[in-house]
Amino acid sequence: MIIAEGGSTKLDLVVVDEQNEERRYSLPGINPFYQSVEEMAATLKESKIKCEKESVLKNVYYYGAGCAFEEQTKAIKESFKLALHSENVEVESDLLAAARGLFGHGKGIAAILGTGSNSGYYDGEKIADNVSSLGFMLGDEGSGGYLGKRLVSDILKGLTSPEITTKFFQEYDTSKEEIMENVYKKPFPNRYLASFVPFIAKNIENAYINTLVMNSFREFFKRNIVHYGIYDTKLISFVGGVAQQFKRELSLVALQYGYKLQEVQKSPLEKLVEYHKTR
Repeated sequence: MIIAEGGSTKLDLVVVDEQNEERRYSLPGINPFYQSVEEMAATLKESKIKCEKESVLKNVYYYGAGCAFEEQTKAIKESFKLALHSENVEVESDLLAAARGLFGHGKGIAAILGTGSNSGYYDGEKIADNVSSLGFMLGDEGSGGYLGKRLVSDILKGLTSPEITTKFFQEYDTSKEEIMENVYKKPFPNRYLASFVPFIAKNIENAYINTLVMNSFREFFKRNIVHYGIYDTKLISFVGGVAQQFKRELSLVALQYGYKLQEVQKSPLEKLVEYHKTR
């Protein structure tokens, strides 16, 4: 079987064979909101996964971004069937992957801060409540794409210090025109903007950068997490590279809103593999 988990930036897969041995693969991300079935299938075909025995590839358990609606779920299933001839493909959201990885069969608020962002209240079996992320254009507060968008926008509007502006253009050797083309004309603008997160992390002690990060996390809590106060819990756990990279800042913002940061995982994949091997 295949257990796959990922978002717009990357897709991590674990192939478990008949002897319960595992092989791991890392692919570019796929997202049914931004890609066709054929484009997603092409990404899967280009990997070495197809060299596995077809009997091993028959069952797929996929957790990913953009899987909240029937049309997108169907597209993911078709891409695996087209690329790997998989017969049984179960598709679940990346949010359920986060919740299962963080809480197992326990309850709590599960959140994602990666290229995109999401959150939900998990009742031990399913996501019982979810404030919709709304994606890159309308939401994704606190995510890598959101942080990158705020940084680039401020730089191009002249709202940052000369020091930060100079550092940015020296590090990325880019221009306003190139940035605008990547954001408005090329696919995956969220992935492109999230690629500036390492610069933000490197300069986190700068007052402007620190404020940008803290305010972005405040937006995430204010527009998403406070809703779950009706469940009488103040514990929250995260998965995702942004959450891991900025754990200190995230913890401080959580406290400001009366929440305690319980756990941060870069990826829930390890615990998902355990979950499916024991089903």
